[in-house]
Amino acid sequence: MTDSVSESVRLLQEELGDGAALPGSAAYTGALNRVFFPDAARRRPACVVQPASAADVSSIMKIAQKTGCSVTARGGGLSSNCVSDGAVMIDLSTRMDHATADGDTVVVGGGATMGTMLDVLAPQQRTVPIGIVRLAGLGLATRGGVGFLTRSLGLTVDHLVWVELVLPSGDVVRLSGDSTGA
Repeated sequence: MTDSVSESVRLLQEELGDGAALPGSAAYTGALNRVFFPDAARRRPACVVQPASAADVSSIMKIAQKTGCSVTARGGGLSSNCVSDGAVMIDLSTRMDHATADGDTVVVGGGATMGTMLDVLAPQQRTVPIGIVRLAGLGLATRGGVGFLTRSLGLTVDHLVWVELVLPSGDVVRLSGDSTGA
């Protein structure tokens, strides 16, 4: 492990405590076992961090920026790029896989799958086009989201009202139709 990675891991453990899982721990092994792509699941990140909020993700990104450590993010776990050897893996699926109804909208956590969102919409007999599989994470929506219902309901991204993102700098931004390109 390089000095920058060791420093990142140390600072992440100070910041997140049990939310930073090291190789050999049950949380680390469990996170890798839930990654869909076998090749990706065999990679060995320096640690797996399991944030509970955008503020946690912001702290993780600020530490990575400060130390120069690489970071990957896992939402639904369908991307082969969600794990990288020697990087910090942000596992959003563990503590941020949730969705709740809020009037006519659904607020979805960063680690939620499309299936999590559909489960909240089902009692209202509503749907959103989600591609072709319920296991996909929010990466599907932020990349457009083409699937079986696209012709009749549009892209997944067409149904987003707003999105909160944590930038590589650690800054948290909220984008919506009212956002400007400043």
